[in-house]
Amino acid sequence: MTRIQLLWCFFTSVVISACGLLLLPETYQTYAQLVTLPLSTWGYVLGLSLLGTVVPFGLYMKALEKLPASRASVFTIFEPLTAIALAMILLHQALSWIQYLGVTLILLAALLNAVVNGTTTRVPRWLKRRQTV
Repeated sequence: MTRIQLLWCFFTSVVISACGLLLLPETYQTYAQLVTLPLSTWGYVLGLSLLGTVVPFGLYMKALEKLPASRASVFTIFEPLTAIALAMILLHQALSWIQYLGVTLILLAALLNAVVNGTTTRVPRWLKRRQTV
């Protein structure tokens, strides 16, 4: 993908999301509450939005330049698992049985994806050259 296509994808997703939010009445109530927040909280909101959405989206688009889409999609399967693991480790969250079932289904989906698509882990060329030296 070219840079223009990447920017188009990014801005299209932002505009569609914003338009969808404008249709919800809860959005306006939330905005009224957000205006009353202190300025330091807005810094946290900005940091969270950049680190939680913009940076991962950019990295995923960059990965699509270097990997086939079928292989890059495997990484998106593990995104919820990463969030769950970090919540358990950093926030000491306990999972319910339905959440464990969800984790199991995600792992089964990743396994099925690997079996059906025949994705295997290959050693990169730069690592092969390093091993032979």
